[in-house]
Amino acid sequence: MPITLFGQKGDFTWVFGDSCGLKFSSTQSDPVFFRTPIPKRIGNNENFASISDSSGNLLFYLGYAPGFSQISTSSHQAMDSGSHLSTNSSVTNGAIIIAVPNAPNLYYLLYINSRYFYYATIDMGKNNGKGKVINKDNYLYQPPLGENMDEKLMAIRHGNGVDWWVMIHKSNTNQFIKYLVTASNISGPYFQRIGTSNGRGYAPSGEISANPNGNKLATVTGNGLIELFDFDRCTGELSNPISLGHDKPQYDLAKEWDNFFYGCSFSPDGSKFYVSNTWELYQFDLNEADIKASKTLVWKHPERNIHNVIGQHQLGPNGKVYIAHWVVIPHKYNQSLSVIHNPNEKGQASNFRSANFFLEGQLSNYGLPNFPNYRLGALPLPPADAGPDTQTACAADSVQIGGPPQPHCLYAWSPSEGLSDASIAQPWASPETSMAYVLTIIDTTRSCRNVNTDTVWVEVQMPVPSFSVEAGEGDTICPGAAMRLGLPPVPGYRYRWWPGEGLDDPLAAQPLARPEQSQYYYLTVTDTRRVCDHIATDSVWVEVHQPQLAEAGPDVKLCEGKEMVEVIGTPGMADWTYSWSPPIGLDDARQAQPQVFTQTSMVYHMTVVKDTFCISHDSVLVTVEPCEHIYLPNAFTPNGDGLNETFEVINLPRNCHLQVWNRWGNLVFQSADYQNDWRAEGLSEGVYVFRLVTADGREYTGSVTVMR
Repeated sequence: MPITLFGQKGDFTWVFGDSCGLKFSSTQSDPVFFRTPIPKRIGNNENFASISDSSGNLLFYLGYAPGFSQISTSSHQAMDSGSHLSTNSSVTNGAIIIAVPNAPNLYYLLYINSRYFYYATIDMGKNNGKGKVINKDNYLYQPPLGENMDEKLMAIRHGNGVDWWVMIHKSNTNQFIKYLVTASNISGPYFQRIGTSNGRGYAPSGEISANPNGNKLATVTGNGLIELFDFDRCTGELSNPISLGHDKPQYDLAKEWDNFFYGCSFSPDGSKFYVSNTWELYQFDLNEADIKASKTLVWKHPERNIHNVIGQHQLGPNGKVYIAHWVVIPHKYNQSLSVIHNPNEKGQASNFRSANFFLEGQLSNYGLPNFPNYRLGALPLPPADAGPDTQTACAADSVQIGGPPQPHCLYAWSPSEGLSDASIAQPWASPETSMAYVLTIIDTTRSCRNVNTDTVWVEVQMPVPSFSVEAGEGDTICPGAAMRLGLPPVPGYRYRWWPGEGLDDPLAAQPLARPEQSQYYYLTVTDTRRVCDHIATDSVWVEVHQPQLAEAGPDVKLCEGKEMVEVIGTPGMADWTYSWSPPIGLDDARQAQPQVFTQTSMVYHMTVVKDTFCISHDSVLVTVEPCEHIYLPNAFTPNGDGLNETFEVINLPRNCHLQVWNRWGNLVFQSADYQNDWRAEGLSEGVYVFRLVTADGREYTGSVTVMR
């Protein structure tokens, strides 16, 4: 939105008091004093207003010639048609100047007296830039008969950064009267009752002030009221009144001057609020939970009399607060301005200096120019976040747009075609063609400047030819062995294998696989150089052989000096290869179950091989020892070849009781006087469990293998 041309330097030149002028060159420097050629007047000079151009040079001001008020030019002459306005010098905040919104060269001077609220229109395009008052004493408000106006007038820029809210206050009430100044007109009055009725006596006196952000407003009165309000720059509404002074107007004449609060101001950052009565300056810390309790005395006037009192406050563009004084005769206080050099700081750290800025013999006499904050801009718009400026989606695919949702906000996307929901912060977009989506966000907590927009371009890319990948050739491995999958990596490709168990690196192009069981490995490859159809997959089968474990059988005992043959090992498989070492004492070292007839104790090692790579090992101990004790065989072969036909117990005593069970626990044979004659008739090959008990109570148990 356009901003009027005097811009941010409307308060760079001050004209006030008896022929006093200050000129600020920047927001970082102290002002320079200059005299104005206006005759001195002795009296309560309070009501001043001035305005500067975009460079900070004086345009015009409201001043006083002997006996009347007038609008003066930058050369300190009466402006064309600018004399004899219906105001006077003895009004606290009696006048203020604002530019007509979006109207170059046009300004309003708004002013009050005890009965009426007026405005004048000044056209600075007239008279070669000297200006002309094209109308004056235009009525804006006249209170009912018997009622008066307070000496309070303030302007705060509207939340849109262009228009202005203007406020006055009615005496002996709690009623604010507000106007809205726009490019087309001054609308109002709008009435609002809030806060405390200011009573009688000196109540009309005292300043009204707004903080630099325009969201707080404060008033003080000559009968001890100090009130702080929140202000809505969009609606012009005041709220949340806080009393910082007396809860009721004071009428105690004995304390009349102690209760006479007249000046007030805010610090540049809005954290501190300053008020002054006749002889004392106080600070309130607005960051404290109990603002009223934060009241701190900053300075007490050393000359406590009603002829030497503290006057108006004004925050300068350099961030310092300037304070005028009224003294009945020329004195160091009314020939100087006091200054709060660091008003953002607490208490004495604010660095107040009395009579600190010398006016070169001229007199301030209570008043300083009444300025609004010309540097106050529009309220910030609510954040609208459509996401990255450009998003890419593949045809028939979706992409999420927008940013995280904000509280108290409404969302609307346009167009709505292709969106999952056009009323949420982050919808999914599936447009058929490339297009722009515009997000409009509405902050429901605001009454103005609550709408913002943002745009995202969704680029729809059509499919590109697919590509192929190779997971490698499958193979067969033994448990614990490893094989390498895939092919060498390709630049720009991203690899991922699944499942990751058994792989040394699931993100490598050629990981080593060491699975525990046979399984597929799936490969997904992403071509990061592409956008659409950029993923290809393949799989590979890895066979893990589960080998027959080598079983050399239980240890064997042979009788020393006797021709005995035993079988070692267990039944084998046709497609497995068996070997025993050493081969000495074996009938065939390449059988799964060779016969052993060695006469020397030794360990035989069995090796089982499947497909030349799955290898298993086991061993058996063959012991040759004297046979006076009972020897129980672990196998026999009742196959009719005449060898090892029965379950023959060596050194079998008489009257031995033998019992035999199959693997299901069924008793298949028993004899109370075993004669080495059990041939396992009718029984199948396999392992059987036996129990042999001698006549003297010795018990032998074990297993025997029947082989046909």
